[in-house]
Amino acid sequence: MAKCTKNIKLVALDLDGTLLNSEGKISLRTGDAIRRRSKNYIFSVKTGRMYCAGVPFVKMLGLNTYMGTHNGACVYDSATDKCVYSCSMQPGDVESVVLDCLKRGIYFQLVVNDEFYFREHCRYSDFYSSICLKPGNAVENIENRLREYNVTKIILMAPEGDIPAHYSYFKEKYSQELGVVTSRAQFIELTDKRADKKSSLEIIAARYGVGLNEIMAFGDQLNDLSMLEGAGVGIAMGNAHPELKKKADIVTLSNDEDGVAYMLERLL
Repeated sequence: MAKCTKNIKLVALDLDGTLLNSEGKISLRTGDAIRRRSKNYIFSVKTGRMYCAGVPFVKMLGLNTYMGTHNGACVYDSATDKCVYSCSMQPGDVESVVLDCLKRGIYFQLVVNDEFYFREHCRYSDFYSSICLKPGNAVENIENRLREYNVTKIILMAPEGDIPAHYSYFKEKYSQELGVVTSRAQFIELTDKRADKKSSLEIIAARYGVGLNEIMAFGDQLNDLSMLEGAGVGIAMGNAHPELKKKADIVTLSNDEDGVAYMLERLL
């Protein structure tokens, strides 16, 4: 381990299921481990969340850093709250995905930077509002108004047991044009093909003058896979998706066992 981590300059952290525990909080141990090392290492958060739903945790840690949001579709400077990079979906792709959602009877919402839009309020829209701590926007017949939105990401939600079949369908149909990933047990997220966590990591690394081989990345879900594979050291949480554990260089403890702090204390 010492050999593969001695040149690390930047630590990239996923948020949900990684930096945050099951209560959606940063534990005292993890927060302390990051603050102690932030004098010598750069820390950056990469999340599927909107900026407004992720930046409070960055501020809580006292970090002024670049954040990758929307699974890499946007990069923000948390010191200024400005978006320095964004990558939107093509209108034709948005229309095609929404049509498939309507045919399959699956909930969808359009994410446009720090706002999200859906057909009508339901338990899924309410759940997402509870995560980002802001209300969404119900738009009647939104499927007929898609060209009005510069869509950053589309989120699909369904019961956990239905997700594998939906994921297989959208992955098979759209993998050439779009990034299709799962981020939570009941979420499927679609972005432009150019957007993933590795892409945002490359943008942020370039701004800091850091090579990918000088990055340590932590994650737990399949939307973290590109980031872990692109980093010099990829670390999967103990609660991570089985496929992510297979591809990771190291598997740490779970997010409820301070898995991030455990590795930082031992490797940096």
